[in-house]
Amino acid sequence: MLAQLNNISLKGEKQLSITIDNFKGGTNTLVSAPRLKPNEAVESLNLILVQDGLYTKRYGTKKYGGVLAGSKIDGFGEYRKTDGVRELIVFSGGLAQRKASNSWITISGYTPTAGLPVYTTQINDRLYACNGTDELAYYNGTEFLSYTSITTPTGVSGTRNTLTTGDYNYYIQVTATNEVGETIGSSEVTLAINKSRDTWINNDTTQETLTWTWDKVTDASKYKVYISDTSGREGYVTQLGQSDNPTWTDTGKLLINDFIYPPNLDTSSGPKFKYMCISGGRIWGCGDPNNPWRIYWSGEQAYLGNFSYGGGWVDLEKGGKAITKGIIDYQGKPAVFCPTPDGRGAIYQISVAVDATWGTTIPTVSKITNQISGIAPRGLVQAENDVFFVTKRGVYLLGNEPGVMSTVLRTNELSARIRDYLEGMSEEEVTSICSYYRDGKLFFSTPTRMFIYDRERLCWIKDWNIGFTQMADYTDDDGVTHFLGAGSTTPYLYEISPNYEGDDGVAFNTSYLSPQIPVSSGWTDFAKITKAYINVGNVKGTLNFEVTGVGKKGSFKALATKTISPGVSSSGLGWDLLGSVLMGDSTGFPKTFTDSSLIKYMKINKILRQIQFHLTTTTLDSSYVLLGLKCDGFAIQTNLPSSYKL
Repeated sequence: MLAQLNNISLKGEKQLSITIDNFKGGTNTLVSAPRLKPNEAVESLNLILVQDGLYTKRYGTKKYGGVLAGSKIDGFGEYRKTDGVRELIVFSGGLAQRKASNSWITISGYTPTAGLPVYTTQINDRLYACNGTDELAYYNGTEFLSYTSITTPTGVSGTRNTLTTGDYNYYIQVTATNEVGETIGSSEVTLAINKSRDTWINNDTTQETLTWTWDKVTDASKYKVYISDTSGREGYVTQLGQSDNPTWTDTGKLLINDFIYPPNLDTSSGPKFKYMCISGGRIWGCGDPNNPWRIYWSGEQAYLGNFSYGGGWVDLEKGGKAITKGIIDYQGKPAVFCPTPDGRGAIYQISVAVDATWGTTIPTVSKITNQISGIAPRGLVQAENDVFFVTKRGVYLLGNEPGVMSTVLRTNELSARIRDYLEGMSEEEVTSICSYYRDGKLFFSTPTRMFIYDRERLCWIKDWNIGFTQMADYTDDDGVTHFLGAGSTTPYLYEISPNYEGDDGVAFNTSYLSPQIPVSSGWTDFAKITKAYINVGNVKGTLNFEVTGVGKKGSFKALATKTISPGVSSSGLGWDLLGSVLMGDSTGFPKTFTDSSLIKYMKINKILRQIQFHLTTTTLDSSYVLLGLKCDGFAIQTNLPSSYKL
């Protein structure tokens, strides 16, 4: 002991106490442990913040609803019937299934390609499902129905009325439409005439017209006509109803809309997009593998779900590097995310208006930013007034510009404190991230791990050693809401809940590691640390408490380690003898009791420059609420270690 006190003056010693009683700073991996604030953590493995910023064990998980078809889940959604009955619909193994008690019943009519993510959204009593490969389908509460394509018009021909052959060529293409979409244009047909279309005479005595006919298309409801005086540049001019002998007479009076031209993809079985949302009373979709820059929208009200009548499409910078990778409703308009391979990209917002002249919808496209965009389609999530999205560089939010009385939007990075953690993920892992907002927290998950943004405390917690491919709430017929996650490698849904101690009955480790806290504001100062304290509440099982520190030799080393367990109660009638009399004939069992505040301390008695606390658990039944950490000691005056000298 005397040797330890060499070159130390204890005169006028000053008592010191270092206390951490809130942990609202969450996890910070951006800076090194000595640079962290006391309320931040180097590590918060499998933990979550509760109350006013206290760590406790994270939620556990348990299988929900029994085994499903296939090897993993491709998507799930909740369907609500008009009578209020709710059904949980899951897609796996190339089947659509609905939950019935603890088993699953196959729904007929839809066999999506296994292994492709399925996205769903409900409107107009229909649960729509898409995956970018199979036909767009919807569930009506009884069965799934897929849209059936119709054929492209054929047999297009034209005749001249009064007009004669000449040097002016007119070209035509005809499409057929049904309740959901439009075919591609027919083969281009040309007719040579002697006059320009804008000089044709049509009055009571002279009729200069062209009459066009084509073959009837079975199951078509209407036809659209596109004409031009230049080959390959046909523009929309009119639409006609179905008839046994479709015919249209061009008098030259109707205007040609050069901005609406025949589609290059058949959508009569529905557009084959990967991602969709409901916005402004319409269905919006993107991620078409054949048209990766294209955004589709359906009609509204009576034409909801119809991508021809009241619907349309627009290409966002066709042929550019940025392609559509996700869509979400934001403030009544769809926000479309278009990343580029270099990690940048663009975000667009789109609105449509009905053109009374043409009876079509005209899109207005606004680019919010061309610097950043989300790359994880299931990672788009709305939380109150903001949309959060995941990029190669971190998590960003899309929201209104503060202090601007308009709809000006801006994007800001949110994840600076864990930027290195996110940048360490592969592109495949980042792209797979799904997210969900509940209980004031944003849950982000890869297939193998999770991290949390606590919106109430404005901090990050990472990570949880469990992952999912999709998360959502499902409210059962009893009105109980279950927080569910789709297994990434198993055909199960899992309920995520604080009521479960482990992951499907299997224990997981927890670990809180504090910053390396200096004993003084002077980073060359030393202090004699006498005791280290921990204050924990609701303790169950066994906790492992370790204190480490940097002494005069300059290396971090363990100073003291102890285990903490609550007491046990093993008393009561039926258990104890009163003298020689057994008070009852029951055996009784000891029960663990918990204290709302259990304080323990360890003797340290070391000269330190920095101190660090570490609290871990390893067993299924272990849990706690970390109320505070503390160490006591006194400042000392001592020569600097010789190793400090250069």
